[in-house]
Amino acid sequence: MKSPAMLQKVFFFLTFLIPFSFSPLFSQNDEYSTLKGYVYDAETGEALAYVNVFFSNTTLGDATDENGYYEINKIPAGAYDLIVNRIGYEINTQILQFLEETVISKDIKLNPKPLMGEEIQVEANEYKNWFSNMEIFKKAFIGETVNSKNCKILNPQVISFSIDPATRDLCASSDSIIHIENLNLGYHIDLILEEFRYNEDYVRYGVYPRFREMNSEDNEQLQQWRQNRMNSWQGSMKHFLSAFAKGKVDKEKFELEKGTGKISENLQQKQVITRGMKSLLKPTVIGLNAAQKKLGLKVIKFNDYLKITYKGKKQKDGMEMYDEYFPTSFLLLNSNQAIIDSFGNVHTANAFQVFGNWSEYRIADTLPLDYIPQ
Repeated sequence: MKSPAMLQKVFFFLTFLIPFSFSPLFSQNDEYSTLKGYVYDAETGEALAYVNVFFSNTTLGDATDENGYYEINKIPAGAYDLIVNRIGYEINTQILQFLEETVISKDIKLNPKPLMGEEIQVEANEYKNWFSNMEIFKKAFIGETVNSKNCKILNPQVISFSIDPATRDLCASSDSIIHIENLNLGYHIDLILEEFRYNEDYVRYGVYPRFREMNSEDNEQLQQWRQNRMNSWQGSMKHFLSAFAKGKVDKEKFELEKGTGKISENLQQKQVITRGMKSLLKPTVIGLNAAQKKLGLKVIKFNDYLKITYKGKKQKDGMEMYDEYFPTSFLLLNSNQAIIDSFGNVHTANAFQVFGNWSEYRIADTLPLDYIPQ
C-alpha cells in the first residue's frame, strides 16, 4: 500500500475529460441521425481518400472512399467531438450537436502540414533511451492493471520521446495514428495522441481515440468480452458519475466521505456523508442552458474533495488499494462545479483531479463513451 505522500496525481484528458470540447451524450430513445459528406485538400480542392472521420471516444466513425466520401449512421442525440485525420494533414476538430433526428451533409477541408526542416541525425544512445522511455510510457499510458496484460501497442515505432528541459517531464508524441489491441475488453483502438507528460508525481495525457469492437465466431469469447467490460465499468469513475447523475449513489454501492485540507489516505478531517449532507451533493441543473437541459445534463458540485469507496466488489490483485478491503478513490474539482450526464461522461474540460484507485485506470481499462452496461 502506498503512503499518502506517494499517492500519484493523475490528470486524465481522456474519455471522461476531453480538453477540447464536450463529450457525447447518448439518448435513451430510438432517434438517430446521419452525418455525411466529402473531405478535400484545402489547397488543391482534390478529394481525399482514406481519411479517418470519427467521433472521439466512441465506436462511431468511417473512412473516406476513393471519392473522398464518408457517412456515419445511427448517431444518438448528443454533443460530439468530430475528428478528421489523415497522415500529412493537420487534424481537423469541431463540435457537432444532434438534438433531434436529422441528416447533416458536411464537407470538410484539410490543411496540409508544413514541410519539416532538415533531417536530424539520431545518435545510437538515443535509440537506447527510446526503449527505456517506451517501457515508462507503456506503464503510464496503457497501465499496470489486469486488462493491461493483454493490451498491446501494435506500432510503437511511430512514437517519439523527448524531455522537457524546464520541467524534466517525459513527453511523447506521434504524427501517426497509434493502433492498440485490447484483447481483454475486445476493442481495437485507433488513437491520436495530442499530449503526454509524465514524471514521478503525475501523468497527463490527451487523446482522440476511436474504438472498434472485435469480432469473433466464438460465443464464449464474446461473452467473456462482455463480462470483462462490465467488470471494468463496475466501481469505475464513469460508474460513479452515472450513479450520481441518476441519484443512485447508495443503490450502486458507493460510500462517500468528505475530506478537507490536503488529500490523505486517513482523511484526518473526514466526515461520512450523512442523509442531511447528501441533499447538498445531489445533482442539479442550476446554471445549465436550455440545450444542456434538453440533453439531460446534470451538475456536480462539492467543496474540498470526496473519498469514494466502492462496496460492490473487493479489490483485485494488480490494482492499487487505498482501503482495507474495497477500492477507494479521491476526487477533487478543479473549478467550482462540473457538468456530467447519466452515462458517466464529463462535459467540462479538465474538471477533476483523480487520486487512489481510479488513478490506476489507463487506456487498457477505458470504455468508449457509447458503452452502456447490460
